[in-house]
Amino acid sequence: MKSRAVVEKVVGLVLVALAFVVYVATLSDGAFPGQSASLIVSHGGLFPKFSPASPLWGALVSGLHAVSGDRFVDVLNLMSAIFAAVSVGLLYSLVREGLSIFIDDLSFSETRKRLAIILGGAAASLCLSFCIPFWVVANRAHTAAFDVFLLLLTARLLMAYMDYGKLWIALLFSLLFGLGVVEFATFIVVAPLFGAWLIYVMWKRNVLRLYVVLSLVACAVIGLLAYLLAAWAFYESPGYFLRQYDGFFDVVWQMWRAQYFLISRSLPREGWLVILIVTVVPWLAMLSVARRGLIDERDWGLYFLHIIMTALAVAVVLNTKIAPFAILGMGRLLVTPYVLVAMVFGYLVAYWFLLPSGWGRDPEARLTRFFRQVLGWVLILPLV
Repeated sequence: MKSRAVVEKVVGLVLVALAFVVYVATLSDGAFPGQSASLIVSHGGLFPKFSPASPLWGALVSGLHAVSGDRFVDVLNLMSAIFAAVSVGLLYSLVREGLSIFIDDLSFSETRKRLAIILGGAAASLCLSFCIPFWVVANRAHTAAFDVFLLLLTARLLMAYMDYGKLWIALLFSLLFGLGVVEFATFIVVAPLFGAWLIYVMWKRNVLRLYVVLSLVACAVIGLLAYLLAAWAFYESPGYFLRQYDGFFDVVWQMWRAQYFLISRSLPREGWLVILIVTVVPWLAMLSVARRGLIDERDWGLYFLHIIMTALAVAVVLNTKIAPFAILGMGRLLVTPYVLVAMVFGYLVAYWFLLPSGWGRDPEARLTRFFRQVLGWVLILPLV
């Protein structure tokens, strides 16, 4: 069992190293035109910042600027590569743990189960690593690499609490989630899902007590205080006067307002429904049917649903006309939908690999043995 755990961790490290090497090999030579160059100019002190957006990333950049000197731009580009590569490892760990929860031990052999978990996690990581939007933000200065890292780290903490039940993990999750809300507007969107997930885990562990809930809320509020710290650091700066803010609390209000508009206008007026259908809907479908799909339930409706999910995932990965990047281009770079697609892709690889294992139960039939041992590899080969 220990050797299998070591193998799973080694695969994760290899995926991280592979992504990092590719990102460094394709690293931007200097400030890449567009949003990346704008971020470098404002955080490098060449032009005033007009808002305290992304305060955690900004604080990290300010620290790097103080120590990197003339290599500031190269260090920022490299920082994105590091956060993106670590995000690849976090996604591998997250999908691997999720699959281990959903796969029924009684339906498959231990070897088959571990293979499916590793293949699913690796497929999800590779899918995210080399999808166009994520690769774009991974090899130049950009906030999205750090944002995705923060989102996946928070989800991984919640998964760790689900596994071990340690209160300090839940408290750390709440603190980090509060900070994430300040940093990345997507945290606001996923807050109901994460909150419901946390409450469900606490209920299952029979630790849903008032003092525990209040402690978690307090940690989240401490994280949310970063709004005030960011506003205070920005208060009476050159950008504050140029934009003519109306006091300290106006800065806080404008931060909230900017996040509201970012959420409400993140999707285009034309094509928003297509983006939701090819990214969010398959992800929600995965959460709904993962338990049934991975316990060897024989249902033609379930087969058909997974065929549709596979077609949509492949269409996004191959950047067809219905993919978010094909619709939006570089002008509005959405990365989070590709994180969802990568999760779905990893799940589908595990699903199709395990599916033939339940076809026929006669161990003496040669054809049955062939299907159960070989056909799973044949089904996932095109996806890989």
